[in-house]
Amino acid sequence: EISIPDIMGYKTLKGDFHMHSIFSDGVVLPSERVNEAWREGLDVIALTDHSTPQAKYTLADYNTAYRQALPTAQRRGITLIKGIEYTRNEPMGHLNILFANDANSYATDEWDEDQALDHAKNEGAFVIYNHPGWPDKNSELDAFHLRNIEKKNIQAVEVFNGNEFYPVAIDYCNTYGLAPFSNTDIHAPIQASYDVAKKLRNLTLVFATENTEEAIKQALFAGRTLALCNNLLAGKKEFVSALVKASLVVSKLKMDEFSFSCDITNLSDI
Repeated sequence: EISIPDIMGYKTLKGDFHMHSIFSDGVVLPSERVNEAWREGLDVIALTDHSTPQAKYTLADYNTAYRQALPTAQRRGITLIKGIEYTRNEPMGHLNILFANDANSYATDEWDEDQALDHAKNEGAFVIYNHPGWPDKNSELDAFHLRNIEKKNIQAVEVFNGNEFYPVAIDYCNTYGLAPFSNTDIHAPIQASYDVAKKLRNLTLVFATENTEEAIKQALFAGRTLALCNNLLAGKKEFVSALVKASLVVSKLKMDEFSFSCDITNLSDI
């Protein structure tokens, strides 16, 4: 169990929205991704295998990972979001498309990059710009990203991806109203990259009315997220402030003209 207080009348859901399975370049079964998340106290996850012609890893239907993981997710009480990682060469790069109706629809060479994101918007999908500094960029936004942010085709950006931190992405969140995300982008078994007995994996905190797909989707489009990695929180001031205030309890306060003392108890696992 991960202890992080609820805030502002919302439930604080712990999520990871960027993971790979054997149905692209991961080495773990989809159902085991769910079991990993359940053991670590997560509430919501998305499997985001590559689903573009340029990244053809398997002959299986592109929805297979979701279908295989869903029964385990339902049994474990994990909300499983259907997703893909849409992968193209620069300038587009890698984008996670969540709440896709049919992952197979994105496995086509007939669209250009803008058409793919127009399709995602038309079907009500939520799009994250992944690892903006990978592999060796300065996390810059080019004309493609700026154009699609303005069109509301891109709604979020990864501030953290695995062990990488892109500080300038926080500026993008503030300037363009993007939601901050922190995801593992895990390919190997989770314990190969994280000492899960001692630390939390990358988490995106979602402030939703309840742990359902519909409520999570509403929260993401409303931008109610915080990015958490290695005890560092990134996101909008209102959510960081509310979470800190809900997590810290001050007691035994003593003050005089020259000094003060108190006890501070942290109610969270951050």
